[in-house]
Amino acid sequence: MSAVKNALVEHEPTQAPAPIVPVSESAAIFQIIERAARDPNVDLDKMERLMAMREREMTRIAQTAFNVAMKEAQAEMPQVVRNAKNTQTNSLYAKYETISEAIQPIITKHGFACMFSEGKADQPNHIRTLCDVVHEAGHTKQFYADIPFDNVGMK
Repeated sequence: MSAVKNALVEHEPTQAPAPIVPVSESAAIFQIIERAARDPNVDLDKMERLMAMREREMTRIAQTAFNVAMKEAQAEMPQVVRNAKNTQTNSLYAKYETISEAIQPIITKHGFACMFSEGKADQPNHIRTLCDVVHEAGHTKQFYADIPFDNVGMK
């Protein structure tokens, strides 16, 4: 009995086989491209088509991640309190600082950044304000507003 006990102690325990991890579509396409790149007989036109297919897949993945993150961010956006008074119109409004303080943590949490610039408006006496909403997955969407010049002040 002691010989059997010693024999059991001396043997290494058997390890379970590694789990099979499903390969994503994108990873599978990349593996195909990698194998084709190693083959000296591969057709360059085919290789270019494979690269274009991979690029389209990466774009689709980035757009999907952008859309999911935007939906989640919008679900978390609070109602911003109008905490300032416009004495000329006798109305309340939310200051830019109040809006930014309320939404910036949510924007950042979901992987977004906003970059603003100026563009050419379609209408005369207007300025186009551009906002590029960039997501960490690589997708960008541009929004704009054409705003009329205000060079006369309150009427």
